[in-house]
Amino acid sequence: MRRDAFVKLKSNQHSKWELHCAGNGDLWENRTLHESIVHHGFLQPAELAKVVHECDAFVLPSHKEPWGVVVHEMAASGLALLCSDKIGAAAAFLKEGKNGFTFEHKNSESLYKAITKFTELEDSEILKMGNHSLKMAQKITPEKWAQTALELID
Repeated sequence: MRRDAFVKLKSNQHSKWELHCAGNGDLWENRTLHESIVHHGFLQPAELAKVVHECDAFVLPSHKEPWGVVVHEMAASGLALLCSDKIGAAAAFLKEGKNGFTFEHKNSESLYKAITKFTELEDSEILKMGNHSLKMAQKITPEKWAQTALELID
């Protein structure tokens, strides 16, 4: 299962990393409990912003996500991105190796490899990834979208 990828990372690397999970959807009752996994449950936007501010990467292991606005939001927050191959927004906001990594959906080993690649990066490389995410996020802004909409109308 996907949620076991982080537990495997911790047992193999004894890394400093923690996994912070936000949300309390259908899988809440089956969540993995581990000393390095923090389950926040549902968070209001201001609460989520505080958690995001303390993170280095955003992981979205969805099985199907035609777009995923949250990918744009997390890129704009300066986080590296780790997205499954079923996240539509990854095509616009994730450049493999530059600001994150993709992995095969429903494949725990693929997710594990992506997380491992990320956790083995130097702090300076993680910072560069976050900066690249910010640049990628600026490809779509309210102003640019409004201009596009006006051009479509004309």
